[in-house]
Amino acid sequence: MIDPNKIYLELVTTGEKWAEAQFLANQLDDATKPLLAKLTLDAMPLAKSVAAAEKKALASQPYREHITATNEAKRDMLIAKIKYNATERLCDLRRTQESSHRAAMSTAT
Repeated sequence: MIDPNKIYLELVTTGEKWAEAQFLANQLDDATKPLLAKLTLDAMPLAKSVAAAEKKALASQPYREHITATNEAKRDMLIAKIKYNATERLCDLRRTQESSHRAAMSTAT
């Protein structure tokens, strides 16, 4: 027999992981422009133009690390979403299986 409490906990757990992963990805994504602006301003004293300062900022190690972290967070968010959706589908399949089992039992009697 299917335990509805276990199904509920599975959905809540995977849903929370997805939400946390999405929150982190959004935070990192939202920080991209401010980070680029700061790095561009930091590069201005040595650059001949704003465009040159921005190119230096885009090529900087902190910016590249930020982009890598953002992309990893987005990947983690997508994986968490896939796990949530898979858990949801598994719950539906279990419900169908249980219903089919009950129908077979009532037919057998």
